[in-house]
Amino acid sequence: MSRTEVDRAESVDEQDPHRTDGDKKQKSRRPANTAFRQQRLKAWQPILTPKSVLPLFFIIGTIFAPLGGVLLWASSQVQEIVIDYSDCKTQAPLTTNSPIPDKVQATFKSTKQTQPPSWQRRVVDRPGLKNTTVCSLLFEIPNDLPAPVFLYYRLTNFYQN
Repeated sequence: MSRTEVDRAESVDEQDPHRTDGDKKQKSRRPANTAFRQQRLKAWQPILTPKSVLPLFFIIGTIFAPLGGVLLWASSQVQEIVIDYSDCKTQAPLTTNSPIPDKVQATFKSTKQTQPPSWQRRVVDRPGLKNTTVCSLLFEIPNDLPAPVFLYYRLTNFYQN
């Protein structure tokens, strides 16, 4: 049996024998039939064996272990004081400064003793500021801090956009 080769039409309209267009062929919007366009590119799949993976991990470890050590050392050089004064409006006294109970964390190079941080609240009654509670904090830094000095504040139950 022999087969005859039949040209395939790209659309139903091209199969119409009574068509009057002649030889004009419409442009197709079909992408080119290339390996890249049709996502048939060959992929490289490495064979991972312990003999190839373990030396690679060792090399990566020797590169990143000193980097991790430097980052750990740099983080230990930070000097900071953290004071949580969230309850100042309800717990701080109105007349005098009193020590802040259990809400202070400090990390400094110096071991010099300083007075513990204290707080006080007062009610301000000025034009435009009627019955506004102001919390004052008093704290000492035991040694000089080199520039730059950063001040951060933390908000809880607040989510930015």
